[in-house]
Amino acid sequence: MSLIIQVTTVHPWWDNRIFEKIVTGLRSRRHDVLYVCQAGTDDAAAIPGPVVILPAGSGFAARIGRNLKAFIECARRPGAIVHFHDPEFVPFGLLLRLIGHRVIYDVHEDNLLAIPQKGSLPRWMRVIVARAVASPLLLRNAPIAGDFPAVSPFSIIRPRYLVQA
Repeated sequence: MSLIIQVTTVHPWWDNRIFEKIVTGLRSRRHDVLYVCQAGTDDAAAIPGPVVILPAGSGFAARIGRNLKAFIECARRPGAIVHFHDPEFVPFGLLLRLIGHRVIYDVHEDNLLAIPQKGSLPRWMRVIVARAVASPLLLRNAPIAGDFPAVSPFSIIRPRYLVQA
């Protein structure tokens, strides 16, 4: 059975949708899951199971650093299935796909509308990133995106279809 890497570079490690429903749900079904998440040094010991801790911190540089570290951790594990839903990880997901990983981009919001409202990106970059992340070339079978052509490098799913918790 393939290793499943659950990546979140934005949410706290204890996020209910990610940790409880996905990570814990998959582990309860005896899947081999590596959880790549941000946490403080005090929290690291509290996270059960195999985990890679990403450095916490705010600002654009910290977010890029977390995504880069998450990418490196995923790339070190060939053949893994990588599951993520943070839109800023999309470029790294594409790179992982190019080097042979199976990648699942779990879309759960309308990024074309949501990203321009995020203050963590420089204002000039927000619309560019939103359009790139919401591109029909990336999205296929996305429930919020309508019918896009089947040319996506990613599998797109709804969270409840990954794990019934």
